[in-house]
Amino acid sequence: MQAEAAGPMARPAAGRRHVLLAAAAGVIAAGLGVRLLVAGRIGPARGDAVSPEEAARRSVALAVHGPVRLERVPEAETAAALQALNLPEVDRRQLAQQVAERRVPLAWLTLYDSAAEDGDVVEVASGGLKLPVLLGLAPIRIALPVPADGLVRLTGLVDGGGGGVTVGVVTQKGPFGLAPLAVGESVALPVYAPCPCRSCSPASTATRPC
Repeated sequence: MQAEAAGPMARPAAGRRHVLLAAAAGVIAAGLGVRLLVAGRIGPARGDAVSPEEAARRSVALAVHGPVRLERVPEAETAAALQALNLPEVDRRQLAQQVAERRVPLAWLTLYDSAAEDGDVVEVASGGLKLPVLLGLAPIRIALPVPADGLVRLTGLVDGGGGGVTVGVVTQKGPFGLAPLAVGESVALPVYAPCPCRSCSPASTATRPC
């Protein structure tokens, strides 16, 4: 799956239903005092249809999958990656300083909607940063501070068309759909981001700067 870079609010596809979905998600995000990151276009509002059996299978699969390996953002791409997050300027500057001082490493996380494009919004929390992401079938790649505890927390913010917030993660083993989240429900995604430096120990630098 080819991921789109995170960026400002994308323009929805033509059609009043599509525009209303994006507008509703934007209003909710505005009420939370945050800026929305968007992946792909918003498709027909047909809702998600993940059966209870499939949801249970996904929960078990997450438990046995193991930590998701994240690729660290190359230094040459750091400025563009931070700019694409569309953070308030004060937050962007603070994170940029932490990265520049090698106090916090950045890594790519790629998300998508694992069911229908119906306006689902998930909050991604990692290393003190919280971002709302409007999910689409087209994967979106986000640069995040690698969490010191090795956990990225995903919380359902908006269930666009019913059936839960259906989040998918692109892992080293391929696309991986998580069990649908209710609004307010969270799941902890184990991650690690080994340092690419040959002189570093992968185990000792999985969640901290080289």
